[in-house]
Amino acid sequence: MKMNGLYLGLSLYGLLAALLALVLSSGQSNWLLFGFGQLSLPALLLVPSLLSRPIKVTDPLNLLLIGVIIGTVLQSALLAFGDSPARTFLMADWTVDDYATGSLWVMLSLFIIGTTYSLTTKRIKIRRFLPSAKHFSAAGVSIGVLIGILVSLFALVTYLKATGGFSLSEISRKRTVEFISNGQVVYAGGGYSQLFANISRYMLLILLGFFLQRKKRLGIANTILLVLMFLLAAALPFFSSSRGSLLQILFGALYVFVAFRNVTWRSLLLAALIPTFIFGAMTGLRSAYQGRTSGFHIENPLLTMAESGNGLAIGSTTAVLYGVPERMPYQLGSTLTSWIFAPIPRSIWPGKPETALGRRIKEEIYHIGALRNGFPASFMAEGYINFGWLGFLLFSALFGFGLRLIANSFAPLKSATPTAPVLYYIVASNFVGLSNINLSLAAIRFGMDLFAFLFAYMLLRYIIARQPSHRRSSPLATAVDA
Repeated sequence: MKMNGLYLGLSLYGLLAALLALVLSSGQSNWLLFGFGQLSLPALLLVPSLLSRPIKVTDPLNLLLIGVIIGTVLQSALLAFGDSPARTFLMADWTVDDYATGSLWVMLSLFIIGTTYSLTTKRIKIRRFLPSAKHFSAAGVSIGVLIGILVSLFALVTYLKATGGFSLSEISRKRTVEFISNGQVVYAGGGYSQLFANISRYMLLILLGFFLQRKKRLGIANTILLVLMFLLAAALPFFSSSRGSLLQILFGALYVFVAFRNVTWRSLLLAALIPTFIFGAMTGLRSAYQGRTSGFHIENPLLTMAESGNGLAIGSTTAVLYGVPERMPYQLGSTLTSWIFAPIPRSIWPGKPETALGRRIKEEIYHIGALRNGFPASFMAEGYINFGWLGFLLFSALFGFGLRLIANSFAPLKSATPTAPVLYYIVASNFVGLSNINLSLAAIRFGMDLFAFLFAYMLLRYIIARQPSHRRSSPLATAVDA
């Protein structure tokens, strides 16, 4: 399935919507902001749709497109015409005129990304780095799966206990680890517990690839196994109200499925509606817990996506462009190396440098206290924070180059082994994550995902390798071999 035609259609929509906004604007900034936001689609997509090779469903550019739709297309409409507390919160100290100007810079960044993406031909020969699956068989899957389940369950329970325990009244709330240091409350993320809890996510994806590559029907037993693994993998993001993490599981499954099976536009549309519904439902649970609503209901997913501040957001990008260096001095590269200290637990070093840049942006640029969460900035905005306009433009070009380099390197091999599409998704999703977070935080998340993937792979690969292929020592082994 090629995406070039869809890209052309979205580009045409963006051009027509911007033209209509220009006609209706009569000099009104809100219409200009809306129009510039819609122009982000042709800015990113028009050149790749015309100059690039056929763009597949699993191309990293599609993941970036989702972030642009959320943070630029939808958020521009919210900031231009919205009337809600969330919109007031996002506007902060800036005007619609400011955001209209900021959207122009976002549009320029997207054009640079799309152009460098289209012009990049380099690839990395990664075949020798792909984990081998020659020892994979059904005989030892049962042991690997059981160990993975036990490790993930233990880590999940540890995380829930450290963040307030399990209670029906606290389902899907934002969780942090709290402890006292020097008489002050310090908040931590419980990173190591989350790391081991995520092993189930990658065991799910590897097993899915293992089953699909065999070109057999999954069967009832294998389907039940995958459903149970999905429920375990989804438990952590559900209980911690991490909507993005839950969607990542679904997108990862899509990458694996497309690697070994054909997908139709109808099934792709259904696959897009499911995470949209989940996003609205989890937002409703969070709103009910925080007391913003009297009871649970499914929020409008398009509105909540725009209000979330996620994606390649006009809001935080504009704040950075107007707030640096007046409110936050140029960092001169210091934010690019904070990942070095991340492995040290905050319980040991409460004052270690922040890996995430969002909290500083919220405090120094927005002048809002940030006890737990901040306002993330994109890789391009981080370039401006460190090196001004030169950094903004250079980091945009590097981002487009990286997108295409990943696609060129992984796409030809995505079905080479059961692990290839999983590794492809880990690299692609974490790199595209730079559209919403800074480099150091992205590096840490990539390292954690890669560790969880390798841990799951080692369980399956080496335990399976020690099991004779003729043995059927458990019902689960018999089921997966069916």
